[in-house]
Amino acid sequence: MVPPGLPTGAAGVHVRAARVLRASDPVTVLSSLPVFSALGLSPFFLSQLDPDVLAGVFDPAAPLRPGRLCFLSRDRGLVLQGPGPAQPVLLPARLIDPDDPLLVGDWVVVDSAPPHDPPVVRHRLRRSSLLRRRAPGGGIQPMAANVDLALVCTALGADLSVRRAERWLALCHEAGIPALVVLTKADPGVSLDAARAAFAALDTELLAVSALHGTGLSALRERLAGQTATLLGSSGVGKTTLRNALCDDPGEATAAVRSGDDKGRHTTTARRLWRLASGGLLVDNPGVREVGLVDEEGVAEVFPEIEALLGGCRWRDCGHGGDAGCAVDEALAAGTVSPERVAAWRQLQREAAFEARRTDAALQRAEEKRWRRIQLDGRARNKLLGKGRRGH
Repeated sequence: MVPPGLPTGAAGVHVRAARVLRASDPVTVLSSLPVFSALGLSPFFLSQLDPDVLAGVFDPAAPLRPGRLCFLSRDRGLVLQGPGPAQPVLLPARLIDPDDPLLVGDWVVVDSAPPHDPPVVRHRLRRSSLLRRRAPGGGIQPMAANVDLALVCTALGADLSVRRAERWLALCHEAGIPALVVLTKADPGVSLDAARAAFAALDTELLAVSALHGTGLSALRERLAGQTATLLGSSGVGKTTLRNALCDDPGEATAAVRSGDDKGRHTTTARRLWRLASGGLLVDNPGVREVGLVDEEGVAEVFPEIEALLGGCRWRDCGHGGDAGCAVDEALAAGTVSPERVAAWRQLQREAAFEARRTDAALQRAEEKRWRRIQLDGRARNKLLGKGRRGH
């Protein structure tokens, strides 16, 4: 029989746990398991542990134990395995894969049996979610793993940007991660009316906070309790200040807002997983200047009023940019959709389509064939025009 308090989940977890419990101290079991639950060890991850590693959930002295990566630097890292400080670990070369790297937030199996000092990461568990973006130099850049909630931060004042928030929301939808737009720097006397009006079309949850004055922090802590969240946004929108207000051990300085344009300074330089005073976890990402989309899946969720029009076009292959009978153009002319929203939607669609062609070999071949046809048509046309000139 499995003691009360053991989480239920995937088939087989209770059977394996019961086998371990027969040789374990129940007091140790019941005191250890909530610690791992607080780190996000859900039934999804628990079901991936074989009996030897499962024993490490209950016994801190076991040689094989699960751990959650909270910091990475080349072949070294730090993992959380309990209420104490993060433990150093070594990452073997086979796990340092640039195409599929270990990430902050990953659950791993750690081997601390002698002669491993520091302990060695044996393998990574399957992920429940993966947040990624298109890197400025090309390719896909993973950002955080196993995240339950994304906090899309944008600062009130001159640095408020709905367009950047749209891009972040599209990335979150693509990853299947719920998102909350956090309006930072909501200091006393700052009006929220313009921001609420600007974000009305997004139909997303908004929360205004001021880390310096405590506004909205109680509501945000309640929202984050028991979850793994990540901070997203441009440099200087106040992510580090917000994280310091939410975490048990801030441990990082913040920079003042620049005079003249309300922009802050870049202070976070590496991703790290932090414990929250409210009982959750928070991945703090460095600010980025370019939010490149990976594919088109998330765009539709951010622009539902435009996506709803696409089935009403006259032609099935309508390009939605000047074609006869285009429902999007008709809605623009009628004033039922915002020109700014349509322009943003078209831009994100083009970027996502480009990335899909770049990464999909079949689409690349089709695009190359299309351009070859265009070049051949152009040469034929120029040849005819050249003959016509010589005829004169």
